[in-house]
Amino acid sequence: MTTRTGQELDQARLSWGGIVRSEWLKLWTLPQTAVLYAVAALVTVGFGFAAVVVAKVDAEGGTPPLEMLVDPTHLTLSGVGLAQVAIAALGVLAVSSEYGTGLIRSTLAAAPRRGGLLMAKALVLGVSTLLVMVPVALAAFLLTRPGLEDVLGVGWPMDATVVRALVGTGVYLAGIALLGLALGTIVRSSAGGITLMFGVLFLLPLLPMALPRTMAEKAAAFLPTSAGSQLMKVPAPDAVLGLGSSAVVFGCYVAVALGVAYVLLRRRDTR
Repeated sequence: MTTRTGQELDQARLSWGGIVRSEWLKLWTLPQTAVLYAVAALVTVGFGFAAVVVAKVDAEGGTPPLEMLVDPTHLTLSGVGLAQVAIAALGVLAVSSEYGTGLIRSTLAAAPRRGGLLMAKALVLGVSTLLVMVPVALAAFLLTRPGLEDVLGVGWPMDATVVRALVGTGVYLAGIALLGLALGTIVRSSAGGITLMFGVLFLLPLLPMALPRTMAEKAAAFLPTSAGSQLMKVPAPDAVLGLGSSAVVFGCYVAVALGVAYVLLRRRDTR
C-alpha cells in the first residue's frame, strides 16, 4: 500500500483554485443564499417601482419630489436601502453557518492557510453579489423608466451616469456583503453578526445627529453607508465627499473589517 507524504497532502490542500471552487459550491448550496438574493431582488425592484409611482402622484399634484428632479436614477433604486439587510445577512451567514454546524473544522483542515480561505470566501461572495445585484438594479431602472419619463416629460436614456449608478449599486451591495462576512468571522455567530450589521446599517447613521448641524453633515459623510451609497448617486456640488473619495472611504471600511477578521481567524482556534 502506498502512503502519501505530508508534503503531497499539503500541496493538495493548498490549491487556492480548489478552495475558491469549494467556497462557490458552499455558498450556492446554502439554503439561505437563493432566498436572500431573491428577497433583495424583489425589494429593490418593488420599492423602486413604488417610489416612482408615489413620485408620479406627487408630481401630478404639483409637488414632484426634489430627488426626481436632481437624481432620477437614484429614485429607481430606492429599494436598495432595505435590500441591503438581506445582503448583509447573507454575508454573515456565509461564514457563521459553518461555525454553527461545525463545518468550519473540516474547512480549515482542507485549507490550513486561513488568509487564503478568507480571501476565497470574500472573492466568491463579492463576485456573486455583484453578478446578481447589477442585473437587479438594471431591471429596477428599466421597469420604472417609463414612469420617470412621464413625470420628467423627456426621455431618460441609459447614459454613462445611469450605467455608473447601476454598477455602483452592485459594488455597494458587494461591499455590504463583505462587511457582513467580516463581522460574521469576528463574532462567529449568526445572530451576533446580523445584529452588528443592523447597527452598522441603521443605528450608526443616527450618531451624528447628536452633533451640531455642520459637524453632523461632515461626520455622516464618512460613515460606511453614507460613503458607499454615493456610488449609486449623482454627487451634489456641495457634497462633503466626492465620488472617488466616497469610494475610497467605503473601501477602507471593508478592508479594515476584513483585516481584523483575518487577524482573529489566524489567532483563534475553532470551536
